Amino acid sequence: MKAKLLISFLLSFFTLSAFAQNTHILPTPQQVETTEGQFIWDESVVLTYDASDAEINQIIMLFRNDLDRISGKQVQFSRGVIKGKHFIELIKTDHLGVKENEDQAYRLTVNNNFIRLEATTNTGLFYAVQSLKQLYRYSFLKNKGEINIPCMTITDWPNFKIRAWQDDISRGPIVSMDYLKRLIPQLAECKLNAFSLYTEHTFKTKCHPDIAPTDAFTAEEIKELEDFCKPYHIQIIGNQQCFGHFEEILCNPFYSHLADTKWNLNPAKEETYQFLEDHLREVARAYKSPYFNINCDETESLGQGFAKAYVDSIGTETVYYQHINRVNRMLRPYRKRVMMWGDIADQHPEILDNLDKDIFLIAWSYVGIDSFDNFLQPYVKSGRNQGQHHQPVPRWLQKRCDGCHQHLLG
Repeated sequence: MKAKLLISFLLSFFTLSAFAQNTHILPTPQQVETTEGQFIWDESVVLTYDASDAEINQIIMLFRNDLDRISGKQVQFSRGVIKGKHFIELIKTDHLGVKENEDQAYRLTVNNNFIRLEATTNTGLFYAVQSLKQLYRYSFLKNKGEINIPCMTITDWPNFKIRAWQDDISRGPIVSMDYLKRLIPQLAECKLNAFSLYTEHTFKTKCHPDIAPTDAFTAEEIKELEDFCKPYHIQIIGNQQCFGHFEEILCNPFYSHLADTKWNLNPAKEETYQFLEDHLREVARAYKSPYFNINCDETESLGQGFAKAYVDSIGTETVYYQHINRVNRMLRPYRKRVMMWGDIADQHPEILDNLDKDIFLIAWSYVGIDSFDNFLQPYVKSGRNQGQHHQPVPRWLQKRCDGCHQHLLG
C-alpha cells in the first residue's frame, strides 16, 4: 500500500507539472522548443538503429512491447535503410552540449517527416524512448487511436545523477517479486534510476537464518531483481539498519544479549560487531551497487539501557561516530560507499567532524520543505559528499511519505 500511494503521488505530481508545461512528458523536460506541424505515425514508419548493439536491441524490444500495450495492437517496425519520408532514428552522438549529467541526457526532435532520438550513451537513448512513448500514449488517448505528435525539440538531462526511491519492507507487508517487477518499469518511465529496500530484519542470511520471516528477501532474489532492473537502467542500493530500529531482532531470545535498549544495539559488546560483520558480509555481497545505506537513524535512546556505563564514560557523540566508522570499515572490503541518515549528526557537530570522510550523509526529515540546502551544506563543508552537485531538491522528493523516508543522493 505504501508503494502504491507513493507511485500514485509521483505520477499525479509529474502529470500536473508536465501538463502545465504543455509537454505531456513526465518529469517535465529541461528545454522544449515547439514548431509548426506534426509527425503522423502510421504503418509506414521505419525505425532505424544500431542493430549490432545488444543493449539498444533490448531498448527497442521493451519499446515495442510498451507500444503494443498502449495501442492494443502490434506495432511493426521495418528496420533498415530509410527510403520513405516517415522514419524514427536512434543515434549515438559524441556530445549534446547540456549543462550536466550528459551521460543520462538526450535530445528528442520531432519533425514533419522524422523523429530523431540522440544521446551520448544507451542510458540517454533509453530515457529518450521513455519520453517518446509518453508522447505516443498521449496522442493515442487524445486522438482515439491516431498518433499525431506535434513538432518540437526536447533537450533533457537530470539535475541529480542518482534519483532514488525507497520502500520500507520492515514495518509492513514485504512486497512480492511480482509486484516489484510491475513497479520497476513505472519507475524507469519516470526516469528514476535507483531504488532501495529498507531492511531491518527482512533479509535472509545463512549465518543468522533465524532473524528473518519466511517471506524475507534472499541474495538469490536480489540477483534476480538486479537482472530484471538492468534493461531499465535501475540499480538496487543495498540497505541494512546497523544501530537503531533493531527491535524485531533484539526481541528474539537468541539475540537479546546484543541489546542496549529494546531498539538499539549495544556498542559496548564485541559480540555486537561480530554479529554485524557476519550479517553484513552476506548482505553487502548480495548487491552490485557501489552504494550501501546503513541508516543508523533515530538512536535517541542510546546509553539508556545496558550500555549506560560505557556511553557515560566516553560520551554519546563519541560512541555514535566510533560505531559508524567501525561499520563503514566493515563494508570497505566489499567496495561499498556507505550512506547514512544525517539526523543524529545534524544535532551534534562533534559527530560530523569525526565521521570517516568517505561516508555520504543523507538529509533526513519528516517535514516537506522547498529546499534541503541547509541540511546538505554542513556535509559538503565537512569534506564529505564531494563530487556531487547539490541543488534545491523538489519538494515532492523531500516528503517522508506514509512512514518511509523519500530521499535523493546528491
